[in-house]
Amino acid sequence: MRPVILGAKLGLSECQWQFRHHHWNCSSSAVIQSRVLRENKPASSFGNSGNGNYAGEMPLHPSSHSESYHVGSDDSTPIFQQGTLSKKQKQQSKMTSVLTQTSGKRLLRPAAVSIAASTSSSLSSSHPRSSNHYVITKEKTNWNTVLTRGSKEVAFAHAIWSAAVTDAVARACRDGSLTSCGCGKTPRPPDLRAEWRWGGCGDNLQYGYKFAQSFVDIREQESVPLDKKAKARSLVNLHNNEAGRRAVLKKTKIACKCHGVSGSCALVTCWHQIPSFREIGDHLKDRYVSATQVKLNKRGRLQVRRSGVRVPSVFDLVFMEQSPNYCVQNETLGIFGTTGRVCNRTSTAPGSCKSLCCNRGFRTNVVKSQNRCNCKFIWCCQVVCEECRSVQKFDVCN
Repeated sequence: MRPVILGAKLGLSECQWQFRHHHWNCSSSAVIQSRVLRENKPASSFGNSGNGNYAGEMPLHPSSHSESYHVGSDDSTPIFQQGTLSKKQKQQSKMTSVLTQTSGKRLLRPAAVSIAASTSSSLSSSHPRSSNHYVITKEKTNWNTVLTRGSKEVAFAHAIWSAAVTDAVARACRDGSLTSCGCGKTPRPPDLRAEWRWGGCGDNLQYGYKFAQSFVDIREQESVPLDKKAKARSLVNLHNNEAGRRAVLKKTKIACKCHGVSGSCALVTCWHQIPSFREIGDHLKDRYVSATQVKLNKRGRLQVRRSGVRVPSVFDLVFMEQSPNYCVQNETLGIFGTTGRVCNRTSTAPGSCKSLCCNRGFRTNVVKSQNRCNCKFIWCCQVVCEECRSVQKFDVCN
């Protein structure tokens, strides 16, 4: 569970970063993660996602007989062929199925490319914090209500959470933190230079994908929808969970490292490596902007709400309802509002006071602080510092 918890923190931090200038800044998405962590139980074996299919189109989720995905591609050609295997082979294939590298994969130059650091160690430096309601402490608010609306923001929250669990577990396998998995074992890409060696210890994408599929989706699979709306919401959540996992696979690159005296590159070793989670977050944010509204048809399948709209792929995000008004706090809907959010009066971007404060105006707060500075070490043994005073001004929405 430790990688899952780290993934939850990573996903929440990235969500808050991506929406730091929006009316909704991912403040209520922590409920999604805490609810899943509280209610889900690790499955004894990896299961398959349910089929939230669009009418007349290809399955959005891998069926029970064929699980399909590629690394670094939009292709959905099956590579897990489990339908014709014997019972013993199926059990073995759950842990030994491999990923196929598609042609046209962008290779990294054979320089000293280091494996990405642990996801949890980079949060403090890459995700700056501000007074944007990052900590949820209000017990009386019914924050679960926001999860039932099926908006674009909830779609993104589900996708980023699923992607973060996939990322964290895959890296934990590579780092040796889990006894149930090890380095990723993927086949050699066909377009890799013949003199380069395929090996090293890559991120275990297959295990991370399968674990996240089983753990994150289990709540939707085991719950029995009480009505048509609940069923549609469950299918939408399953689709967005899958889109988050696919984002990790799509953005995975081939990393290479040189070996030799003084960087002579006598030997080049390459492996699959997940990029920084910021890149995955940027990708999902783009999918959020182009998300497609869907509905449940009479056959119990999802279909686009408006005719003439492109049918979303497994990489796209989908939603059911238009986003509510996030400007004003609404405890019934589980919305914090934008009062107290830090804004920029000189900007015209989404984080400007004009946009963020919803025409309510803003006020300027002045913070005076006194800190030690210009410290010097005097032999022996004393440290003498000066007292420096600073004045910071920042604008806050009314």
